[in-house]
Amino acid sequence: MSSITKLFLIVIRAFVTNSKIDPNLKSQFTIDVIEKLFIIAKSHDVVQIVSDVLFKNDMLPIGEEITKKYQKCQINALHRYMNIEREQQTIYKLFEDNAIEFIPLKGAVIRQYYPEPYMRTSCDIDILVHEEDLERAKNALVSALNYKSSEKISFHDISLFSLGGIHLELHYNLKEKRQNLDELLGKVWDYAVNTKEGKYFKLQSPEFYIFYHIAHMANHFLRGGCGIRTFIDLYFIEKHIEFDRKKLTLLLRESEIETFYNAALQCVAAWFEDAPSTEIVDLIEAFVLKGGVYGTRENRINIDQNKQGGKIKYFFSRVFIPYDNLKYKYPVLKKHKILLPLMWIVRLFSFASPQKRKRAQKDLLIQKGISEDSEITAEKMLKLLEI
Repeated sequence: MSSITKLFLIVIRAFVTNSKIDPNLKSQFTIDVIEKLFIIAKSHDVVQIVSDVLFKNDMLPIGEEITKKYQKCQINALHRYMNIEREQQTIYKLFEDNAIEFIPLKGAVIRQYYPEPYMRTSCDIDILVHEEDLERAKNALVSALNYKSSEKISFHDISLFSLGGIHLELHYNLKEKRQNLDELLGKVWDYAVNTKEGKYFKLQSPEFYIFYHIAHMANHFLRGGCGIRTFIDLYFIEKHIEFDRKKLTLLLRESEIETFYNAALQCVAAWFEDAPSTEIVDLIEAFVLKGGVYGTRENRINIDQNKQGGKIKYFFSRVFIPYDNLKYKYPVLKKHKILLPLMWIVRLFSFASPQKRKRAQKDLLIQKGISEDSEITAEKMLKLLEI
């Protein structure tokens, strides 16, 4: 672990445990270190957290440019939270008025357990509605709140934008295009519970909410990284949400991510508490902290080619995508599966476009640059995680 990584985790631990940084360590937080912490914190969208801790420990030098940058990010985080919270409440009321059942997702739920809700930033609003209500919900947002729709429907949501530029991901399912996860994620409404907030305002049961958090976390992890924020979320989930661990274990086991969950808990214990590190914690630490919020393409390619069984098989997997994934890109396959070979050909020719060709060339360069040691490390990590 590098010295900057170590200090970064010390700062995050001080935040989650609401404790002071050891005075004996303060001399290590030079201006150069504080600037480097800003860079890593920004990549993980936790500048407001690091800023809060450094201010409370009198470690940000008055008048320095880096101090102003921390202050600006903290103010921006508060402003972003206030705008999103206000917009969420407006959407909730709209759906209640139109008898549309909905479930708030992700940050909208977890931020209430943070010391200050604005500390848990979100880049958008995520809300789930029934698939049969999707068009009605979209039309209500467009007509009543002047939302603009992108018209493009992804495999689990559509994107809409408010007049103020707030991005809403209106989900109609929670699927991640991973077979081991999607069967159970598709049953989310079976685990919906009523709330006091409204007749149509639902929440996931505590166990399903945690399962979904881990499933979403594991999916992002396999795509190149999930950021430290998901581990901070997990810390507050474990501390503040009452749940039946046996029920949760059954959900995790059914979806084959119990080992990943246990490894994530080991990371939380090692980073934020006093538990010793382990081999899997060290591997995840290097992978996650390098990747930032959304991971890196190098991480993703390294993971993918390990899961595919090598570089050549990875290349073919990028072209000959399985039906269950390709049907979202080419919806005609949902009705005519027999067209799968034709869609493979269409996809192959699509690489002739300048944009896709440039991206493919960049991926090939990244692939060639991945060292044998990195491949071995990724293979070991995936084996330990059983994913």
